[in-house]
Order: sequence, then structure tokens, then C-alpha cells
Amino acid sequence: MNSKYLAYLPLITPVLTAGIIIVIVVILYKKFIATSEKEVIDPDDIKLDQLTHPKSQYIVFADAIQAACQGFGTNEAAIFEIFRQMYTDSDVLELIRAWGTRTYGDLSGIAYNATLSEVLTYEFNRNEIAQLNAILEEKRITIRF
Repeated sequence: MNSKYLAYLPLITPVLTAGIIIVIVVILYKKFIATSEKEVIDPDDIKLDQLTHPKSQYIVFADAIQAACQGFGTNEAAIFEIFRQMYTDSDVLELIRAWGTRTYGDLSGIAYNATLSEVLTYEFNRNEIAQLNAILEEKRITIRF
């Protein structure tokens, strides 16, 4: 082994230990704390006369968002396209209701129950959240993620 690297050997164990601790803390936070504030949709907030799709379509949208988040990488374009099909606050609320709380697994291999907001917050970076909210704002939808 090259002698210039020997000086770094004492740092390997503490750095690896710190990295493992950080990963464990993040996983526990997502599992127990971040998911503790569940979205509750009041059915009275959804105005049926303002839904622009059949109710069954919102389940299809929710399933498509879930599929876009599966595997390696997120299909952001597919998710944006779904939100472009939301035209009212009631549309977005119905989509959130249709999503409910679903089992979601990230690349760590741990699955937990997550709301739509939690999944989008995990899958999207700040710029993508801003882009999603801009789509909603263009349509004068007041709900933001």
C-alpha cells in the first residue's frame, strides 16, 4: 500500500461510523417522524361539481404517480403531466384522497406508509417542487406541495 494513504487509515472507521449513523437517523426520521403528520382530506372540501374527471380517474392518476416513483429514478415528466390535468382545488384534493396512504419504498429498501405530499417531497428536489407548484399556480389552484 502506498505510504501516502496510510495517514488516512485512522479516519476510515470514524467516517464510516458517522455515515452509518446518519443513514440510520434519516431512515428513522422518515419512518416515524415525517410520516406522523398525515394528510387528512375533509370530504366537505372536495366540491363534486368542480371535479373535472370521473372519480375513478383519480385512482388511475394516483397509480400512475406511484409507478413513476418506482425503481431507480423518478419519472418527473409523467408526474408533471398528471398535475397538468388538474384544473381545480377539488381535483387536487380528490387526487390526494385517491392516493390516501400507500406503501412506499425508497432505494434504501425500507417500505413505509406515505401520503402523496410525503412521496413528492422525497422524490422531488426544490426546483421540481417549485415547478410542480407553478403548474398548480397557473391554473389558479391554491394547494401547494
